[in-house]
Amino acid sequence: MESSKEHGFVKFCPELQKLPKGWIYAVDKQRRIYFKKPHGDPPITTYNHPTLRGLPKPWILKVTTNADGQVMSPMYYNTETRIKTTQDPRFEKSVLEAQKKAAPNALWLIASSTRNTSKVDLETLVRAPNQKQEYPRPV
Repeated sequence: MESSKEHGFVKFCPELQKLPKGWIYAVDKQRRIYFKKPHGDPPITTYNHPTLRGLPKPWILKVTTNADGQVMSPMYYNTETRIKTTQDPRFEKSVLEAQKKAAPNALWLIASSTRNTSKVDLETLVRAPNQKQEYPRPV
């Protein structure tokens, strides 16, 4: 397990540059990058970035090595397809489309609502009086 002060590749990975105060990153034995807040109450350790949150499945953030085993740079790695990239998969078109489809309909309605363009003065509108409604009692 190595701490963030031992690597010089931070400038190549924006995800590692944007850590909140008190957070550091480290690399586990499988070369996977994780984040920790050692002086928190309680201390926190997670593979999810503290502000950017987790990567879409099946992506992970790993450190690549060269043939000599020396640390090269951080890479996003797809555990299913074995694709490696420096581009954050959270912002890929396919991921954004999947998130859009997964959003609840109510959220979609709120996000796509339009403003009042009917020129009606909303201050002068009056709510209809409540009408008591009788509901059948269960048997």
